[in-house]
Amino acid sequence: ISIHFFKKLVKEYPQSVFKDKAKIWIWLLNQNMDYAEKVDKKNKRIDLLENELKTEKKEIINLQNQIKRLKEIDLGIEEKKREALPAIGQ
Repeated sequence: ISIHFFKKLVKEYPQSVFKDKAKIWIWLLNQNMDYAEKVDKKNKRIDLLENELKTEKKEIINLQNQIKRLKEIDLGIEEKKREALPAIGQ
């Protein structure tokens, strides 16, 4: 990449009038690469968190459905108990 040539200019031509500009470009390109790496890491983290969120949402839906089924079972049991109570009292 271009940074290689800027470094080569600074190293091999220390008296060049372009040396200072090359150093600035080296710094800017390094900063750009650092920022690009940070953005890439953050994007990967975002992807990971989005996947975790999807998984958690699915788990919440499954648990809500399980709670609903358990409530229905509980209501069925209570109804059978109520039906059985008058028979015992007669």
